[in-house]
Amino acid sequence: MLDRERPYDGQPWTDGGERGKNEVTKITMRDLRDCIIRACYESSALSPKDYPKSIYELDFNQIDILAVVQSLLCWVEKYMEISPSGLK
Repeated sequence: MLDRERPYDGQPWTDGGERGKNEVTKITMRDLRDCIIRACYESSALSPKDYPKSIYELDFNQIDILAVVQSLLCWVEKYMEISPSGLK
């Protein structure tokens, strides 16, 4: 499953397809950290007004890790300025 040589599935909208072929560029390690944190908050099912002040206060037993991964990849695309919706 995590074989780096595995083929892409060809679907344009998935990280396993065409979007997954993009190389990560134009972001820093700090940007990547911020993308991960944003993804965790977004995947928490809380509204932004209810986000805790610390990521450590999120209930990770209630968060779908694959939702975090999908959100993370969307944020990375936004930071790379290749997302159709742009950076918000």
